[in-house]
Amino acid sequence: MALRGASSTRLQQRRDRRGGEAVGLAIHRPSYSTFDGRPGLYVEDLFVAEGARGLGIGRMLMARLAGIARERGCSRMSLSVLHWNPARDFYRRLGFVQLEDWLTYHLAGDALDRLALEDS
Repeated sequence: MALRGASSTRLQQRRDRRGGEAVGLAIHRPSYSTFDGRPGLYVEDLFVAEGARGLGIGRMLMARLAGIARERGCSRMSLSVLHWNPARDFYRRLGFVQLEDWLTYHLAGDALDRLALEDS
């Protein structure tokens, strides 16, 4: 299932077998590493319903994304997480490492508008 406004985004969704209710989802998109010269997979979002946490659903979703990454010849999976998010421990347990040398930058709002005005 594609998400509106994101043609290259794919939605992976786990359904609860006990009632068909969606209990988790992982949204990902392709990326590319100029360092490796190979594609990557960026995990845009991972969500597991509070009542379904601790049941292995998040790990199953991430394992599926890892499988997709390998099927596509990706050299890595990447994601961003807020410093206060307790899911950081979950990601560490999966084998993700925090990149100490990298900083995340965003361009939004008026700054984005100003730079876009330079596009001719």
